[in-house]
Parts: sequence; C-alpha cells; structure tokens
Amino acid sequence: MACGLPVLACNSGGPTESIIISSLPHSYAERTGWLKDPVPEIWAESLIEIVSLDRAARQALGEFAKKIAKEKFSMEAMAKGLEDSFRDAEEMGEVDAGLLELFRVGLVVMVGFLLAYFASPLLIQN
Repeated sequence: MACGLPVLACNSGGPTESIIISSLPHSYAERTGWLKDPVPEIWAESLIEIVSLDRAARQALGEFAKKIAKEKFSMEAMAKGLEDSFRDAEEMGEVDAGLLELFRVGLVVMVGFLLAYFASPLLIQN
C-alpha cells in the first residue's frame, strides 16, 4: 500500500482491518486492495483483474493506497496510537504487581520492535 500497489490478501485476521474495499463495484478511488478466500482459483481471478486495470484505475487505487498507508501505518500514526494507549492506561489508575510485571514484559517487546523497525533499513538493502 505504501508503494501505491494493490494488496491481495486472505479475508481473515489483520488484513481485514487494513485493506479497504469500496462499496461501489469497480470503484478504485476508495480501495486499497482485495480480500479473498485462500483459494487458488479465486486468487487467480483477482490477479487477472488487478493486472487488467487501466491506467486511471491503477493511479486512483495507488494514490488512495498510499494515503491510507500513511494515515494508518506511518511513524506519526503509530506514535499517536501508542501515545493514546498510554494516556488511556494512565487514566485507568494504579495497577497491581502482577499487571506491572506484564507491563514490563510488554515494554521490552515494544523496545525490541522499535529497534527492529529502525535497524531493518540498515540490514535489508535493495
């Protein structure tokens, strides 16, 4: 999505929250990809549809996909989501010792994620 390319994904789990399908048939200005059952024939039909898009449809889909990727997955969006979660947690008040330990483990996981995120461009070169 961030590259302006359509996403073809299984219609379950995480992709259902991030892939947007327009309610209008063949409307690519409000679509980021396709969610399909994990059946080879269905995916083949979808791939044929994707590669058969005309220039205007590809451009509309690409622009919308980039916009949504930035809104949902940019560093700013992720930081805002994290900040909002911390504010919500603070408003809940004190936690007991068991939950505090769980929070510490979560913090270690989050630090690991951030290290991997920032280190990956240095480790993975095109």
